[in-house]
Amino acid sequence: VGTTNGCGSDCILVRTPANSLSSSTWHHAALTYDGTSTAAGTKLYIDGAYQTPTVVVNGLISSILSASDVEIGFSPISGAYFYGKLDDVRVYNRVLSAAEIAALYNSATSTSTEGALMYNSDKGVMQYCNGTNWVRIGSHAP
Repeated sequence: VGTTNGCGSDCILVRTPANSLSSSTWHHAALTYDGTSTAAGTKLYIDGAYQTPTVVVNGLISSILSASDVEIGFSPISGAYFYGKLDDVRVYNRVLSAAEIAALYNSATSTSTEGALMYNSDKGVMQYCNGTNWVRIGSHAP
């Protein structure tokens, strides 16, 4: 959760606990953020179970409600990208409960489009579903 490229001191950066993810196995990962501007406002779930994240940076100063781009799978500290596959990526405009995250993990498929992401090639933008409408993400819209 951050507002600047490179993170610096104006962000919250948490990592999964050591050995919580194994390679060559699909995992369900969910991160919630309650807007409190601290790492304590984040909750991390791996395969439906709460995990205590490792806090790397805990210094969000600015609001995340901006036209900044959303980046998933990129480390602003190392500049490294995630090497692997992502499937069924969702962004919600509310904090999911532990029960909702467990239900998402335990369901083979979801019939809801809330939180789903898509690339709208007609408009050249990423969008998410807020439960009713598709909403643009980021600032690089034509």
